[in-house]
Formats: sequence, structure tokens, C-alpha cells
Amino acid sequence: MKKKYFFCFILFTIFAINKNFSQVLSWTPLYPTVNDTITIIYNASLGNGALTGVNDVYMHTGVLSDESVNEKDWVHKISTWGEADSMFLMENLGNNLHRKKFYIKSFYKLYSSEKTKALCFVFRNSDGTVVGRNADGSDFYIPIYSSNLFARFTLPIQFPLSPSINAQLPVQVTSKKTAMINLFHDGNLIAQAYDSVLNTTLMVTSYGKHWFWFVAQRDGQTVVDSMYYFVQYPPIVQDAPIGTKDGINYINDSTVILQLFAPNKHFCYFISDLNNWQLDSAYQMKKTTDGNRYWIKLTGLIPQKEYRFQYFVDNEIKIPDPYSDKVLDRWNDPGINPIIYPNLISYPVGKTSQLVSVFQTAQTPFNWTDQNFHKPDNRDLVIYECLVRDFHLTHNFKTVEDSLPYLKRLGINALELMPVTEYDGND
Repeated sequence: MKKKYFFCFILFTIFAINKNFSQVLSWTPLYPTVNDTITIIYNASLGNGALTGVNDVYMHTGVLSDESVNEKDWVHKISTWGEADSMFLMENLGNNLHRKKFYIKSFYKLYSSEKTKALCFVFRNSDGTVVGRNADGSDFYIPIYSSNLFARFTLPIQFPLSPSINAQLPVQVTSKKTAMINLFHDGNLIAQAYDSVLNTTLMVTSYGKHWFWFVAQRDGQTVVDSMYYFVQYPPIVQDAPIGTKDGINYINDSTVILQLFAPNKHFCYFISDLNNWQLDSAYQMKKTTDGNRYWIKLTGLIPQKEYRFQYFVDNEIKIPDPYSDKVLDRWNDPGINPIIYPNLISYPVGKTSQLVSVFQTAQTPFNWTDQNFHKPDNRDLVIYECLVRDFHLTHNFKTVEDSLPYLKRLGINALELMPVTEYDGND
């Protein structure tokens, strides 16, 4: 059951990635099977853009199979990192576009008995010192399909989408097989076709959130998918309460005010579990009269509950709060030992990308003890400068605490703790 759950999750994540990043990596056929010859085109100027201008781009690749335990557990990794192997050199098409064509089953040396779920990619220069990934640091995944019916939105590409009033919005649904496709907008049927592709264009006429969904049917099989777009209301211009600072302002156990310094930006939204990580007019942040800051007051919060959130700025930037003291990282958090940080709240995988902030009202204050402590005279201080990461392999404060008698025997009477910081991979 765990593997089935994982791969449902993986395919959901891949579809979410496709909605955000399909312009970085494209492929044909759109619904590949292991018995297909696939052509992929990588746009090095998009995503993290690390390989922009690099002439020789190599792909590093593997697959996710039914034996993989997570999206990082690649199998059939046939390329060696850092080697300039011509087998993995992509054809340079110019304009930062790089192409590779191969027959999937023989290229990866797949077994007939295994189930291949996705092809996995990152791209690199010849020696592997520069790596091309998605803008959020994630790898690329191309789902592998069975003979069943599949369909999805292939236009619009950008998601979440925020068109302006009177804009012409192209919509495309693409099916693996010819099927009866019905497309709905806010509950109304707006287009239908018995084909493998349905195209239509909609004029945007009203503010707020609007939904598309389609139903594709063939041979007793049904595929349903949905997506929304959001038309911005002009932001409310109003200053935050006096004393509000940039960052997280705890007002009481059920209320916070969030404020972001964002000059020259046009709008900002608070996205979180409270709105299912979707744009919502109820969570559009107010703009200060000087135009430099955006803020929102949240009420009715559950005391001591952790809330994950981001700011979504100008329909293109997702950021955590720069002043938050707890940040979630999808790619590095799994490497944190629960002994070091027990009960770490999980990253909202499949709902957003980039770093995520956390706030919590009614936090339990630290119970300070040893009120009678008197520090030694400055002339008598013997200071041990301690970077907890390097102090012991366990990398935790508990080990430092347990070592105090040992340090005292060495004649040390003061610890200078170096600032807490994040190292690569949370090492």
C-alpha cells in the first residue's frame, strides 16, 4: 500500500510540476509509454537558468519504478556524474534549447517485469559543476503511462494564472486517445469535441476566482481534471495599525498581522493551508499608502497551532516571510534527524513550491532557571567558542549540555554559541 500511495502522490506532483514548469522541459509524445521513442527539449534559460549560454549540455537521468520509495530514489541511473559521455550529450538547437531523442525501454535497459512510473532528469555541464533544475531546485519528471485513457490541461501553461479583465484566455485539453471531451467554466458547458485535442478561447469578464474543468470519456473510462484562474481586484490602500513591523506580529493568541516590505510591486496574496494554497480575494493583502508594504490581519487562529504560509507577489514570486524564524524546505527537510528536531511540521508537497514560512501563536515561553547565576569577571573568562554542528556528530544542543561537566574539567567557564545557520543538506 505504501508504494501505491507514493506513486499516486508522485503522479499528482508531476502534474503540479507540469502546470508550473512545462515550458522548461517539453517532450513528445505527450503521453509516453515504455515502448515509445521520446524526444525531450530542455530550455536552459528557464528554471534555475544555471546552464544559460552553455553549449554542451548533458542529461543525467534515471527512472522511478514500483520499487522506488520516494521521488529521489532513481533506478536505472545509466549516466555517470561528471563524465563527458557523448551518449548523454544533447543536441544544441541554439537559443539555449537542447534536444535528446531515444527509445525508452532499451535506453534505460528496463525489465519487462517492472513497472516504470516516471523518467527523471537533471541537466549539467560536462564536468557536473553546473546543474540545471527547476526554479525551486526540484528535478524534472516525465510520467510514463499505461494503455488507459489520460487527459490534462495543456494550456494555459502558467499556474496559478492571473489574467486581466477583457483578456483572451486560450484553453487546451489534450487526451492520450480520441475521446469525448466536455469543457466547463464556472459550471457551464463552453466547449466539447470528440477528438484528442480540444481548443477554445474565453474572454475574461469578471473579477475573482473562476474554475475550468473537463470530463473526458472513452470505452467506459472517465478522466476529470480542474484548474482555476484568478482576476485581481485592485488592492485596498490602507496603512497597518501603528506599531506594525515587517514580519510576523503576534497580536494575541488567535490574531496575527503579517507585513511584507515589497516596494514597486502591484499586489500580494497570503497563501497557506487556510485557503488550500490558492489565490483568494479574502486573503489579498492591503497596500500601505506609501506603496511600499503589504499587510494582512488574520483572526480566529487556533492557539499553538502551526500555520504554514507564503506570500505570492505579482503573479510570479512565491516567498517565505523574510523575518520568520522557522522555514520549511521540501528538498532538505527530509534529511533532518528527528532526534535533532522532533515533530517537524511537513512541507506542503504538491500544493506549492519554494520555501515556506511557519507561524504559531501562544508559543510556550522558555522556562529560564538559575536566576542566581553570576557570570565570572571578564578578566577570569575562559571562553569556548562552540559551533554546535562541529562539536559532535550528533549536531544537537543536548550533546553540548551533556558535555558541560567535561568542559568544566578543562577549565572552561563560558560558552560562546555561534549563530544557528543552515548548511547544505542540513548537515
